[in-house]
Amino acid sequence: MPMRTIRSSRSGRRRRRQLHRRQLRRRQSRLLRRQSRQRLLIALTGLVVVGLLAGAYLLTSKEPLLAAATRYRCVEVVGADRSGSQSARAVVDRWRDEADTIVNRAADCEGLIVAEDVYAQPGKSEVREISLRVQGLNRLDEEQKRKTRVREAKAAVEEVLGQPASGGTNLIGWFHQVGNHLQGLAGKPTVHVTLFTDGINTMAPVNMLKADLSRKGVTALLDRLGPDLPDCSDWRISMLGVDATSQGGVPQEVADGAERFWRAFIGACHGKLLRYDRAAQMN
Repeated sequence: MPMRTIRSSRSGRRRRRQLHRRQLRRRQSRLLRRQSRQRLLIALTGLVVVGLLAGAYLLTSKEPLLAAATRYRCVEVVGADRSGSQSARAVVDRWRDEADTIVNRAADCEGLIVAEDVYAQPGKSEVREISLRVQGLNRLDEEQKRKTRVREAKAAVEEVLGQPASGGTNLIGWFHQVGNHLQGLAGKPTVHVTLFTDGINTMAPVNMLKADLSRKGVTALLDRLGPDLPDCSDWRISMLGVDATSQGGVPQEVADGAERFWRAFIGACHGKLLRYDRAAQMN
């Protein structure tokens, strides 16, 4: 009889130890789960805070929106001569003729449109960036968003180009300004430049109304500009509406000299002149 009591006592102690271990493991498991949830909550809270701070920065920052890390397959640069010789109405009409071609070309490669108007003092003109990248829930949603973005882009560029015209024409400064704006762009995107202008630069360093624009004169001007030429490497450039001003046409001698200058200028800065045309029509 005493032997049975000893066995029963040992068996009870064993069961109690087993039960204690199971309870301890359950408590440890609950504690680990609670700690994991707390760490996840802290991490999510941190992400939300970072997102809010980044959003606030983007809303308040006055720096260009173009991020050096952003990779675009193509960039469309659009500019308009805002000098007194070009009426805003004429510029907008020319833009409307080209808008579908330019904006859809940017949309097809999810590119970026940069609208920079020509102003007598580079750096003081308005710059507008419109990204044509879209993300949708599905293909239909993406296409709808693309159409909306294209419509918004056309209107945004027109707003920049339709500003009242005044002052002289500093096209050389504009080329510098565009080059500076695109500097540091990630990758090697295709750059199309469309410039609506009469083609007559009237501001320093070249006043075409007074300069010698003969072949020899153009060579001398470019030699003088040499160190200060902008970098237009691989730009595909169209100058549209040349030789036409709000007062009528440009004298033939000046028009011929201006074309001679721009062809040499763009070649010297390593760009390619696709069109130099009075009629604002592109292939």
